[in-house]
Amino acid sequence: MLRAGAVAPALELLKRVEHIHPQSPDVMRMLGVAHLQAGRPDVAEPFFRAVLLAKQDSAMAASDLAHVLMALDRAEEALDTLLPQVPLMRETKAGPDAATFHFNLGRAFKMLGRSSEAAQPLRQTLAFQPGHYAALVMLGDVEKALGKDETAAEDYRKAMQLRPNDGAAWWALSNLKTSNFTDAEFALLQQLAAAVEGGEQKVFFDFALAKGFEQRKDRDRAFASYRSGNREKRRLEPWDRAGFSRWMASLRDSMGKMELPPRRQTLERPRPVFLVSLPRSGSTLTEQVLAAHSQVTAAGELPWIPKIMAEESESRRKNGQAAGLTHWATVLTDQEWRELGDRYLQHCRNWHQDRPVFTDKLPGNIPYVGVILAMLPDALIVNIRRDAMDVCWSCYRQLFISGAGFAYDLDDLAAYWKEHEQHLEFWREKAPDRILNLDYEALVQKPEEQIRRLLAFLELPFEPACLKSHETERAVNTPSAAQVREAINTRGIGHWRKYEGHLDGLVRALNENH
Repeated sequence: MLRAGAVAPALELLKRVEHIHPQSPDVMRMLGVAHLQAGRPDVAEPFFRAVLLAKQDSAMAASDLAHVLMALDRAEEALDTLLPQVPLMRETKAGPDAATFHFNLGRAFKMLGRSSEAAQPLRQTLAFQPGHYAALVMLGDVEKALGKDETAAEDYRKAMQLRPNDGAAWWALSNLKTSNFTDAEFALLQQLAAAVEGGEQKVFFDFALAKGFEQRKDRDRAFASYRSGNREKRRLEPWDRAGFSRWMASLRDSMGKMELPPRRQTLERPRPVFLVSLPRSGSTLTEQVLAAHSQVTAAGELPWIPKIMAEESESRRKNGQAAGLTHWATVLTDQEWRELGDRYLQHCRNWHQDRPVFTDKLPGNIPYVGVILAMLPDALIVNIRRDAMDVCWSCYRQLFISGAGFAYDLDDLAAYWKEHEQHLEFWREKAPDRILNLDYEALVQKPEEQIRRLLAFLELPFEPACLKSHETERAVNTPSAAQVREAINTRGIGHWRKYEGHLDGLVRALNENH
C-alpha cells in the first residue's frame, strides 16, 4: 500500500500491527515511512528515533533518522546522527543501503555548506549505485561550488541521459554560467519542455529554456520563458506582498523603541559580519573579498538567525505567552538578548575557531537587522546595494529553489527592493556606527578604494590579497560561484538594458512613491 501511495489505509493496518507487536522496530520504521510519505516529517521523527534507540549499531536506522531531520531542516543534527555510524558503514561493500547512507551523509554536508566534505560520500554513493540520479545532480552542485565547472557539467549531463524527462538536471546545467547547451541538447530540451503542463517540472524546464534562448540571443523568447517559469513558481509559492510590508513596518514600530547596545570598542567575542542584501546584489563578491583576508572566515548563508527567532516564538507560544517577535522582543532583558546571541554563536562555532571574524550572508536576515543589533553587540552589518533595475531583473531571471517568494513577480520585486531600502535606512539611522552602506557599482569600478573603506569599517588592516579575491580557493554555494572566481569586473552593470523593451512595468513599479 505504501509503495502504491495508499498511505491512509496503510496507516490503519500498521496501527493494528503495532497493537499486536508494540515497540517492534520494523513496525516503528514503517510507521515513520508512512508519516514521512504523508508529508508529516515531524510526526515521523519519533518513530525513526525509536528504531535507532532499539538498533544503536544500525547505520541504516541512523540514515533514516537523518533523512527525516534534513526534511525538518535540521542538517546539523542529521550529521551528528550519521558520523558515528561511518566506521560501521565502511564494512558494507555494496548495495542500496550503502548508497542511501552515503547519499544522506553527502546531503547533510552540502546543506551545511561544507561542500568539500560532501563530495566524497556522494562519489561513494555513485560507486555503490551508478544510476543514482539525485546523487549525480547533487555532486554536480558540489563540484560547481568547488569551482570544478567542467566536472559539474559532466555530472549534470550524465543525469540528463539517465532521466531526460526530469527538469532538475537540465536546469542545473543551464544554471552553470560557464556551460552552454549544444544544438542537439537544446532541440531535445524544447521537445521535452513542450510536453510538461505544470508543477515544479515546468518551472525547471522553463528556466532552462530561457537560458538556452538567452545563450542564442533570442531575447524575446527568453523573456517569455522566464515569465512562464516565474508565473508557475508564483502559483506554487504564493507571496503576500501587503502582509510582508505590514510585518516589516511592525518590526520597525515595535523594536525601534528599543535602546540598542553601542558598538564595542574592544572585540570580546567572535565578530559576525552580516552581509545583507537582496539576492544577486554583490554579497557573494563582497564575501569573497573578505574571505581573502587572513582574519576572516567566509561562512556563506547561515540559517540560524531566522531559526532562533522561530524557536523562541514557538517556545513562548507553548508557555502561553504572546508568540510573535514583535510582542516579545520589546520585553527581553539585556541578559536574555545576550543569551540569544550566545545561542547563535554556538551554532556558528565551526566558523570562528581559527579566526576572529566570520561572515553570514543569508538574504533572509534582512527583516532581523534590529534583532542582530540587539543580540550581538560585536556584530557589524554591511548593506550591499545594487542598481534597482539590475538587481530586480537579475533576481527575476534566477530560479531560487526556496526562500525567495518575492522574486517571481516584477511588481513584488519592486516592492521588496523598496522595503529593503526603507528597513536598512531606518536601522542605519539608529546605529550608524554599526551599519555600512556598500554600493556594488562603486565596488567593481573602484575596488581598492571601496575595499579599504570596507576593511576600515570592520577594523581590519588592509591586505593586498583582498584585491585578488578571485584567487581565493573556497566553496561558493550560490549562483554567483563562477563570477566570483573572475577578477572584479563591471560586466553586470546595466545588464537589464538588454531586455529594456520588456521591463517598462518594472520601471514604473520602482518609480511609484519612491
